[in-house]
Amino acid sequence: MFANSRELLRDAAISGNPWTASLHLRVEPPAELTEREWEALSRHTGLLILAGVKALSEGQSASLGQQIGNLSLPDLQTLDDVVAKNLARHRKHLSLDGLSALSDNQAAALAGHNGQLSLSGIQAFTRRQLECLAQLPHPLTLNGLRFLTPQECHILSAHRNSLALWHYVA
Repeated sequence: MFANSRELLRDAAISGNPWTASLHLRVEPPAELTEREWEALSRHTGLLILAGVKALSEGQSASLGQQIGNLSLPDLQTLDDVVAKNLARHRKHLSLDGLSALSDNQAAALAGHNGQLSLSGIQAFTRRQLECLAQLPHPLTLNGLRFLTPQECHILSAHRNSLALWHYVA
């Protein structure tokens, strides 16, 4: 984490005041942050990019689920069902582009997200996952998707908002 970013985060944790500027933190490892600092992140209302976070605990994901700005976890590699449910509580753009796979339960949880969802690190989805994600009422970005069958195209056609498939090859 950048030193000045850590100082800003510590000050926000102590004061209890939110801040709105974009904040890009490199956190290695995530346990380095205190519980108060994770809570301070939940009050951040600007773009929050947490690079270096490869996994989240239940408590960390609960804090981030309350964050009201755009949230990007570009290096997140794993999540369990509880973490997926907690992150789905987030209200704006949620980018989980570091993930390379999801379970059906995690896809169902994330389909309840109330904002744009990006899962561009995943190259293939199960039919059940696509059925869940197609129900998301907000923009959906699946830029890592490489191939779709006609059935999968039909499933995604049920999505009623913008759908990004930039790297899809027919």
